[in-house]
Amino acid sequence: MRRSVVVLIVLVLFTVGSSVALAATRQSITIRALVAQAGWEVFDEETGAGEFGIVQFSTAEGQTTVFLSLSTGELILCEGGATPDDPSDDVYGFLGSTTQGEGPATLALGRSYSSAVGSATVSAQVQTVNECTGGVEVTDSTSIQLALDLTGISPIITEKSKTRLSIPKQLRQKLMIQSRSRDAAGKLVMDGRTIDVGGVIGTLWLRASQTQR
Repeated sequence: MRRSVVVLIVLVLFTVGSSVALAATRQSITIRALVAQAGWEVFDEETGAGEFGIVQFSTAEGQTTVFLSLSTGELILCEGGATPDDPSDDVYGFLGSTTQGEGPATLALGRSYSSAVGSATVSAQVQTVNECTGGVEVTDSTSIQLALDLTGISPIITEKSKTRLSIPKQLRQKLMIQSRSRDAAGKLVMDGRTIDVGGVIGTLWLRASQTQR
């Protein structure tokens, strides 16, 4: 949970920053973001039905935004039903809906990442998905009210990573990611429905440089 959500926020920040700051021959960017992110998963092993969701609040460069991703549906048997005694040829796919969107938000973090409170209205698109047939169709646009309340439950954790990419005589990139955060738990109210969630509260730093010849 921690790794997947942090990486996603890093990619969003890097994409936004790189389109502006890294377009020239030599440029660098530094982004600092306050982050409150949470996720939940409900899965019925007998029926294959469930729900998986991620919500991410971040404040960077004076702006606070939220991103929501939600999948609801079930795993169905796409192939192999003709041989019920031979599970080796069974192929399953997701059948259901996905909801994704973003919007402006408010976010307040407690001292030393002890808590986080965020609220927002998300403009989202709903898609129907059938992985067995490969069908994906946008079926609706909706507005979703979110209210997140997290409490830190771990000591402060510091993480740091560095990545370098070099193509001789063409391109050189450096990316450093550092975070200070606490694991967290709490509740998300989504359109009046209360969900128990786990997540992360903290600060994320991203430093990137690029030299292109």
